[in-house]
Amino acid sequence: MNIKDIVGNKKDFAIQYEINNSYDKFLYGKFCYWINNIQLGDYEQGVTFNDLLLTFPNILLNNDVREDEENFNIKLEEFEKKIKCYVPEIYLFHIAPLIDIFYDVNIYLIENNNRARFIVKEYNNKSYNIFEYYTEKKVFHNVFNEVYIKLNEYFDNFIMIS
Repeated sequence: MNIKDIVGNKKDFAIQYEINNSYDKFLYGKFCYWINNIQLGDYEQGVTFNDLLLTFPNILLNNDVREDEENFNIKLEEFEKKIKCYVPEIYLFHIAPLIDIFYDVNIYLIENNNRARFIVKEYNNKSYNIFEYYTEKKVFHNVFNEVYIKLNEYFDNFIMIS
């Protein structure tokens, strides 16, 4: 089995994945996000899609609570303070799957009526880089939902023939 796909536009938001191996009831491959032409997540490390798919419902569950005018308009430095202080509401905006390949990055999505704001904090050794990127509202949701449906179909078909 070798399935490769990029859903979305790397210049804006995209998800890249590759399913390249299976063993027993597990699918293995690679997965990452792209925001503003920047790859997020360790694509080469690889992932079990069984584990990855378990994280998707939590991300989808928060789709309706990411519209927040106050946090959308907050300065990047103020948002970073909320991250450092572990303000609970901030984690409703977290969209990186909680798996090893995203260990060194936190990705947040906040929306207002018609726009979306990604805030990305990448860690490397003892320092970090933080940046933001704006796009149209629902770009993330449309790409993420499409990938979720496709991966579930692959997984369901794989389980049926295993």
